[in-house]
Amino acid sequence: MFPFSIETSETFLERTLELCQRYDIIQKLLWVTMTHLPIDRIEVPIGLIAQLSYYQESSRKTISQMLMEDVQLCQFYANVLYGSNDSEFILCDVFFTFTNLIKTTDSVVSSLSDILSGPQNDFDVLKRALSGSNLTKAKCCFLMGHMTKSSRTFCTVLKTHPDVLDQLRQCCFEEDSHVRKMAFFVLGNFISTNEILYEYVDELTPFLVQALNDTISKIRSHAMAFFVLGNFISTNEILYEYVDELTPFLVQALNDTISKIRSHAVNTLGFLARYRLSERLISFKVPEKLLDVACHDTHVIVQEFALRVLKQMLKHERAKEILQECNATDKLSNLLSNLCIQMENNQYSEVDGLVDECEELLSMLIEQCT
Repeated sequence: MFPFSIETSETFLERTLELCQRYDIIQKLLWVTMTHLPIDRIEVPIGLIAQLSYYQESSRKTISQMLMEDVQLCQFYANVLYGSNDSEFILCDVFFTFTNLIKTTDSVVSSLSDILSGPQNDFDVLKRALSGSNLTKAKCCFLMGHMTKSSRTFCTVLKTHPDVLDQLRQCCFEEDSHVRKMAFFVLGNFISTNEILYEYVDELTPFLVQALNDTISKIRSHAMAFFVLGNFISTNEILYEYVDELTPFLVQALNDTISKIRSHAVNTLGFLARYRLSERLISFKVPEKLLDVACHDTHVIVQEFALRVLKQMLKHERAKEILQECNATDKLSNLLSNLCIQMENNQYSEVDGLVDECEELLSMLIEQCT
């Protein structure tokens, strides 16, 4: 929060923040900036407000409260975003401030949406940012990601602005990895938190395919958020077919280096199999691969998820046959034996749940074989 990259000690920074809080600097700074400074002189105070909103929860609460109660402050920020000043730094600092506020309270999203919509209610500032530099694209996507994560209403509003969504999707193909990561953060929240935009999913296939093969693990993780669809798959045939077509990429994700991505892949394949064990799932050897994950994954949670999915699969006769053909009983018996040894040695207390899941699946398989 100091200019020109001045290096300061943690103690000095803490003391500075304490004084800012004691003397209510944020409220005074906001008042002076919006009532006394011309628009071409606000870059430094806007930047300071952004930094205070990052470092201090009290500042975030003050700004949020003022935005929800003070029309003048809302109008000030609207003038900053839609006025004659075209400073990239001001735009990014305002986006950064708004993002920090949402982390403290979801209630402020409605006020922020009103400000961002602009005088024509067209969200032109978002379109300008998404067609600007990599910095503005990333900051804009990060803000929108938190807004979509926190407010279904904002998702509904954005659905009526396909031009903004089109630009957002284009950001998924940007060369800059940070922009791609933030773009998938937004789109992942759109899909995973509600079904408002399911009608768009078929248009996202090339973006998802690229993201699931991205070298940046965070981008792969955000892309996997699209598949956290739960029971929506079982109530929407079109959605089922769409996700089923992406089976090869879900199978590929079972070997990802990130356990969260592997967990998402296991669960999504489980949702597909629960609804219908398609020929595609069989041809890509999903039952066999999930058995392999259950027995050999390095993360206990991923193993548990795989065992639960396999239990659900047993309602399909074809799945039973496949598991019997690949000696699932022997493999699970070996797994259970190893887990029991770990428990005896008291090495991994977290395997208790895994043992229960394994015993239950093994019993189901043995019962069906007799």
